[in-house]
Amino acid sequence: MEFGMLEGTVQSISSIPNEDFYYVEVGFNKGMRTSYGIDIEFSQKMRGAAEIVTENKRLLFRLVQPIKYILTERNRYYG
Repeated sequence: MEFGMLEGTVQSISSIPNEDFYYVEVGFNKGMRTSYGIDIEFSQKMRGAAEIVTENKRLLFRLVQPIKYILTERNRYYG
């Protein structure tokens, strides 16, 4: 989460996975401005980690989730 988070809506999902991943097309509700106020320049085939929210979550959970993500990625990197 070097640049923060973007909020968007899933526009389409590929029918067949490619190497255990699905291609997803996302429309960004607020453009490419992150939660840190950074404007990201758009380029084709950008990659990123995504969390698809299908229900409302408590504020505390939303605050803890990015920390959990960072710790999980750190453990994956350092083993």
